[in-house]
Amino acid sequence: DPTAVITRTGGIRMHKAACPREYGILGEAETLIPEGTSGFQLSFFIDQGCTEWCSPLWVTLSDPATGSFYRWCFNKRNWGDCDIESEVEEQVWHSRGFQISSFETKHGYIPRRFTLLLGVYADESEATTLVDSVVFQERSAPLNFTVGTSDSSPKVTSFTQLGTADEPQLDIVGSNFSSDEGVVALGTSADPRANLQCTPTAWNDSHVRCNLPKLPAGAWLLRVWTLDRGWSAPAPAPLWSVAELTEVEVSNVSVHQSDTPGSWLLAMKVAGGATLGFSSPYWTNTNTLNENSPAAEVANAKYAAFNVAPFRRIRFCFSAPLGNCVEHSFDTEWSSAQALFAAASQEDPAIDKAEILAAA
Repeated sequence: DPTAVITRTGGIRMHKAACPREYGILGEAETLIPEGTSGFQLSFFIDQGCTEWCSPLWVTLSDPATGSFYRWCFNKRNWGDCDIESEVEEQVWHSRGFQISSFETKHGYIPRRFTLLLGVYADESEATTLVDSVVFQERSAPLNFTVGTSDSSPKVTSFTQLGTADEPQLDIVGSNFSSDEGVVALGTSADPRANLQCTPTAWNDSHVRCNLPKLPAGAWLLRVWTLDRGWSAPAPAPLWSVAELTEVEVSNVSVHQSDTPGSWLLAMKVAGGATLGFSSPYWTNTNTLNENSPAAEVANAKYAAFNVAPFRRIRFCFSAPLGNCVEHSFDTEWSSAQALFAAASQEDPAIDKAEILAAA
């Protein structure tokens, strides 16, 4: 079955399993491309390739209104409705640029909104691709562009975020907004309509209220534009959009935010020998070891969670990954297990040594 999972460090893991054709041949992740985008930069890693009737990465620009598309295919085998085909090395991170003008050259127009589709195509086989980031590039503004220089220009004094998480709103206070409705722009483009927009629901000369769109995470420049008075200067502070992480996957262990407090991430397995012994550098460095080892397998392993997962509680289990365990809570949060073991030696009288020895 196709899956797309947000990883612990951000980005997307796209995996198409070797299921029968009737259950699916394509796994995709999609997003709307912001207006005014001229292109985008994609960082990707083909983790598992394929040999026939497949392509581990499709990058598709689509007009959702008409279904017209332009597609780049990587490591295509036998089939794929592709405009551009490229071969890249597997197990290596790549950064590639893509231009919106490719769609215009093929179809003769630029739709107001594009959908960007990232897909893994595999017919009765499997493939896996990791996407670290997609960075959208905005069309350049005119070099002589100025804002907010006239006494009659709109001025944003402050703004407040209102509404709910599902229906966010902005309440904007200022002056010279005009009585005619204009544009509340989120972005840096000189073209008012090329920015993301907060849709006005109330508008007068000193007050605007609008419905916020869904924003990618980051700090957004907020400005007001009217036909008769032009642009305001940017608001005194940016509008922050915070990403909500609902699920993480580290070394094939997935934890959802709705899981109970008893959910744990496997960080390390010690099976004996000097590899993970008392003096092993793995306790203090950020290297991983055998991180594809299943939890139930008896083997030395150090997973990415050891280096990146913050925690206040730690658990040691003996003889089995989920049984015969001892837990300990810290007064403050550690940024990772690696940070804990790399720190200076410290004594914690709350540790029950007798309990640990009994469990071992």
